[in-house]
Amino acid sequence: MAEKTLYDSNAIMYVLGVIMRQPDIIHQNGYILSTTDFEGLHEILFGAMYNLSVEGSITLTPGQVDLYLRQFTKQYEIYTKTNGYEYLQRLNTLVDINFDKSQFDYYYNRVKKFTILRDFSRSGIDIREFYNPDADFLKIDEENEKLNNLEVKQIFDRIRERIANVEDKNISKANVKAIPVGQGLQELVEELSVHPEVGYPLDGEILNFSTRGARLGKYYLYSAPTGHGKTRFMVGNACALSMPYIKDGKIIIRDHLRPILFIATEMEPDEIQTLVLAYVSGINEDKILNATYSPEEKKIIQIAIRLIQDYSENFRIEKISDPNISLVRSKIIKYILSDKIYNIFYDYIFTTPSLNMEFSRTGLREDVTLMMLSNTLKELAADYNVFIMSGTQVNRGWEKRQFRNENNIAGSKAIADKADFGMIALKLLDTELEEIATYLKELDLPIPNVVIDIYKNRRGKIVNAKLFRIFDYGTCRAIDVLLTDTNYNVMHNLGKIEYTYKVKDLLEVIVDKHNKKKDDDDEGGDK
Repeated sequence: MAEKTLYDSNAIMYVLGVIMRQPDIIHQNGYILSTTDFEGLHEILFGAMYNLSVEGSITLTPGQVDLYLRQFTKQYEIYTKTNGYEYLQRLNTLVDINFDKSQFDYYYNRVKKFTILRDFSRSGIDIREFYNPDADFLKIDEENEKLNNLEVKQIFDRIRERIANVEDKNISKANVKAIPVGQGLQELVEELSVHPEVGYPLDGEILNFSTRGARLGKYYLYSAPTGHGKTRFMVGNACALSMPYIKDGKIIIRDHLRPILFIATEMEPDEIQTLVLAYVSGINEDKILNATYSPEEKKIIQIAIRLIQDYSENFRIEKISDPNISLVRSKIIKYILSDKIYNIFYDYIFTTPSLNMEFSRTGLREDVTLMMLSNTLKELAADYNVFIMSGTQVNRGWEKRQFRNENNIAGSKAIADKADFGMIALKLLDTELEEIATYLKELDLPIPNVVIDIYKNRRGKIVNAKLFRIFDYGTCRAIDVLLTDTNYNVMHNLGKIEYTYKVKDLLEVIVDKHNKKKDDDDEGGDK
């Protein structure tokens, strides 16, 4: 396949002409250009323009670019041999200062599409579905129209679909043959006696006992109304699996800590970072955001930052603002296979333009596409033996029900069909607080502020139950208080899953840090 035909010199020329007029367009959101998008003279010119834009040039002239390139002997030699200065002069007159933004977008997208096709072609992937560089000259207009009608995401989605189809046909669990019921049963019981089906701990003793922890191969679904802390709940549990934390002047380092992937769909990575810092430090996020912490709290925050940095690889944040099934699936599989991450938090399931477009040709309803996304998360959990937790919104009328279940999930109750553990949470209503007030007084328990209705629990005995807890929205930490049935009768004789952990004194960490700095300073003085 001729690679030169996977390159549009006219599109490249227009894009470079716009960069001459407005260099900072390279750094604007929505545009990702690098030297891999260009070849030969174009690559040299783009590199010079990019560096000049970083240095603050507002517009560029042929003379500026020429002068810059004179510093680099090899590049300047190629530049002069290919009449680079004359080309710059053409670029300088090609685009008006008030250029058409939509026209730039058109040529930018063509440049990116050809870069993607070149990369796929070099990897041995057949790209003729999108653009056939070997097509007859008389049909090249048809090939261009075919490519122009494609979005960049559609190219990736179709490649992912091909891979998924091959995977499904060859290694999907759906192709596993039926087995006699007794096959491997003895080995299974022996394995469970050594390694019971218990996962690493989630935040909150009662919740963790109810779920038996974050079990590999399982998919948990957490639903709540807007503003009731879905993301904070998930960050808290993600931290419980991956991070040490500070409490009462001590650092608690649990032995189970494991890497997690947090897929953010609405919040930016820095918004997740401050929540993680609040959890680890125990300092309210509001104080961190507004810098209203005391000198003593500042010291704790600094120690927390050091802890997070030490365990930084344990908490990966991936932002997907417009998710669809193919994209989510490929991202998760990549982290499982390449990074060995087996605990995933996906925040959260909702309708997106990309998800709708993915099934536009089939005409599937919105509720079906949401169900399919949820089912995909469960399939990934089962097929790759990983733990996945996700969330959803609830529909209207939840406050009128004594017990909320899958019927209260926004979009479709079928979203919960494949979940292994289903729960709906909300800030505690006064009417529900009244129902348990006597128990709180008799048992001398603190007043909860959140209730979680547990409506589904595969392989678990705690279901159709209400968990009352104190959730600190400022630190994402939870303390479980009480478990009742749907009629507010206390459920007694609850067990507890024990996990091991280490405890370090904060002073010990400060002294260690001081000694390390002193050693570093001494080494520096010896040099």
